[in-house]
Amino acid sequence: MIRFKKNSTSLKEEFEHLDIRLQILIYAIGGFLYHRFNKFVTITSLYRDDTGVHHYWRGADARTSDLTEEEGDAVVEFVNEHFIYGTLVDGKPVKFCLFDERKRKSAN
Repeated sequence: MIRFKKNSTSLKEEFEHLDIRLQILIYAIGGFLYHRFNKFVTITSLYRDDTGVHHYWRGADARTSDLTEEEGDAVVEFVNEHFIYGTLVDGKPVKFCLFDERKRKSAN
C-alpha cells in the first residue's frame, strides 16, 4: 500500500508522471511491506527541478525511518530478488538505488 507525505495532492499527481517501471517498483514494495509487515510505503519526494533522476521522473524518495532494521533489510532483499538491474532501455542503464536513511553512511 502506498501513502504520500502529509497526504499531499501534488505528490499524488506527480506519481502519475513517474516512469512506469518506477511506479511498478513502488507498488510492489508497497504490497510487500503491507502483506509482510502490515506497513505502508510513504512517498516523501518525487519531482525535483534539477538535472538528476528526479527531474526525469526516474527517482522517488520514500520514508524508511519507521522501518526496523529487519524490515528495511527485507525490502532491499525483495527488490534485489525480483527486479533486474543493468538492463539497457533506450540505450540507458536501468538502475534501482535504495538508500536507507537510517544508515546515512551506506547505500545499497
